[in-house]
Amino acid sequence: MTQRLNEQQSFLQVILSDQPEPPLVWRNFDEPIDPTFIFFELEHIILTDGELSLFSFYGKDLFMRLATCASYRDQKLYSTPNEPVVTFHIQMVSDHYSRFSDDANPNLWIANQNRLFWQNKETVIYELPYGVCRHLDLFFRPDLFLEMANRYPVLREMAMEVKTSTSKSLDFFVALHDQDINDLVDQLFDELGKYMVSKERFQHLVECLLLRCMGVFVPVEPMPDDVITGADYYLKDEPTYASPSDDKPLYYHREELEKLVESTKSFTKVELKNKFYEERNVYFEHKKTVVAFNMLMEEIKGCYTRIMGDMIDLIADSYFAIATCLDRQSANYPLAEVDLEIVTEAIVFACNQSAELRVLPPDGVDLHDKWSKKPFYQDMNLDELSVLVAQVVSEVDVNSPKLDGSKESTAIFAEYMKASFGLKHVSYFMDEQEKDKPQEVVELYHMLIQNLSDEFTITEDGEIRKSDLIRILDFAYEMNDMVPMLLIEIEHFSKDINYVEKQSSEKICWWLLAMQERNNDLHERDLMLRKDRLFGLVDVYESAGNGMHTVESYIRQSKAVFVDLLSKLIKVRFRIEEQTSRGTFMLCVKSFIKAGENTYKLQKEPIKKY
Repeated sequence: MTQRLNEQQSFLQVILSDQPEPPLVWRNFDEPIDPTFIFFELEHIILTDGELSLFSFYGKDLFMRLATCASYRDQKLYSTPNEPVVTFHIQMVSDHYSRFSDDANPNLWIANQNRLFWQNKETVIYELPYGVCRHLDLFFRPDLFLEMANRYPVLREMAMEVKTSTSKSLDFFVALHDQDINDLVDQLFDELGKYMVSKERFQHLVECLLLRCMGVFVPVEPMPDDVITGADYYLKDEPTYASPSDDKPLYYHREELEKLVESTKSFTKVELKNKFYEERNVYFEHKKTVVAFNMLMEEIKGCYTRIMGDMIDLIADSYFAIATCLDRQSANYPLAEVDLEIVTEAIVFACNQSAELRVLPPDGVDLHDKWSKKPFYQDMNLDELSVLVAQVVSEVDVNSPKLDGSKESTAIFAEYMKASFGLKHVSYFMDEQEKDKPQEVVELYHMLIQNLSDEFTITEDGEIRKSDLIRILDFAYEMNDMVPMLLIEIEHFSKDINYVEKQSSEKICWWLLAMQERNNDLHERDLMLRKDRLFGLVDVYESAGNGMHTVESYIRQSKAVFVDLLSKLIKVRFRIEEQTSRGTFMLCVKSFIKAGENTYKLQKEPIKKY
């Protein structure tokens, strides 16, 4: 059996779409993929009456998919595998009916319910109601599932179904999951989002989740000591990542363009233009959705800050105070190696909880690194980054733009910073270094600058000022980045039918490639937003009839929970400070750790389930 598993080379695929017919040709993953790690991708699909976001993880003989559908009326989705699979489904948000395509009787799947069933190669239809629905699916090749059943007896009854039966039941195993399962799912996605995860590690994490849902506790093994972050992995082979003089920077995808041109060879010019218009509409709609979603998150965060007041800072201070108290008190006693490991766990836990609420201060980072012996990694909130930069440049009174996670805002921000320190001239229009740059970049930049001359203004003092649009162009030119320039061309000139008519097939392929790249960026922004601790309040807003009023109610409930938590944290710190012996000190530390997961660990909003 192990040999059969090793011979499986292609990725297991399970398509989720609003189309009942499976694809005529399944995807061929022929791009270079590091066989050591799992393969991850994001998809955003515009439906007739809504949208569908998919986060897919491809392991060895297993596949995991997180699906979120926001629809304006009842919506059917079709989940179709390219080969027989065993399916484990976790219903996360909202109830809906589901059935096999050849079965007229649907099953009601309720939120916080999980089920295991033998899907074989059949299509499962999800009949979703109006609103937001989210679920997590794990798909296993039969050989892998049978191998797991040899190790875990709880899976053997299902294994017999896989071996002997072609009939199917969506109710083979059904159970409700609790907050522990939600926490394990969060832990799983947190690790997948930050680190490069091997296929073996991925299978271990998935097995732990499956078995825990079935009532069998399998502890999650610690991450390997040599684990690397995704950022470090992708930068290790990019020595010229940010070099303005590099002829082939990150987004200058000649190879991708060649593939796209090759794939559209059979298209007539009319068909290629029609494809462009279709993709342009999808891109504009996707961008509009992300912008609206960002605005909603900003409104929710503003409401959260207004109601919470200084409670968030007080909680963060209390966690950090416990960490520093543990560090200080531990120096008073001769601690054995096992005691030091326990203190380390407590300090790292307290530092991480503080960092969940705000950026850890430099002394907090030093404290974390001192005890964990690992560098601290934290995704800095863009608002916090803006505040930090404003503090650095406050002496020059820079009115810096707001960062929202988009490529455009990053470019505008960078250009503002350069200009504020006198590192930037008005334009690259007569740049002497253009002879060293790719010809396509130079020609496109000159054409856009000439046709966007109204984006420059002259003040009464004779100062030439440029718009944010020109700042985006300048930043793209400096980085040899074709994508932002192509997108500006699309947004400002492609509405003119005659302009599109004059473009070559290769230029239209460039446009298609640029929109494809930016759609990927939008997917990444969507993923980052979903990792936000307040993201659950978006679901509250979209599911509630009175929107922000319901959100405010949940935030007030959370504040009441935080007030109680603050009181407990203060008592913990005082209790640690009062100890005068090694034995009682270690008892306090162990008590803090033991109660930590249930009592002191921050939950994602909304804290009260809805």
